[in-house]
Amino acid sequence: MSEMPLHLRQHGFKKGVSGNPGGRPKGNPKVKEILKAASEDAAKKLVELLSCGLEKVELLAAQEILNRTEGKPLQTQDVVIHGSVSVRDQVRNIFKEHILSNGEGAASTSEPTGD
Repeated sequence: MSEMPLHLRQHGFKKGVSGNPGGRPKGNPKVKEILKAASEDAAKKLVELLSCGLEKVELLAAQEILNRTEGKPLQTQDVVIHGSVSVRDQVRNIFKEHILSNGEGAASTSEPTGD
């Protein structure tokens, strides 16, 4: 991953200005069309693999089918709040520690403003 430019580390993005004005790339429409046409065959193949006799393959096929039909399971994160320090201050402290441990410059110039 490339390093963030110095002017952005010091000041962040200006209010009302997008950091990605062009939005997410659309991708190749021809490739999407080809893949959509193959979707039915791919789904049938997954169903076939459910009874192929290889436990690992069957498990992966079942997992893929469930992920695509039911959605991937939610991931949770345990967070421990220490004392009376606000969550915002704790996040800032973690951010500062990360910046300092990665040698990315002074934390005071890279800290999120929360604005």
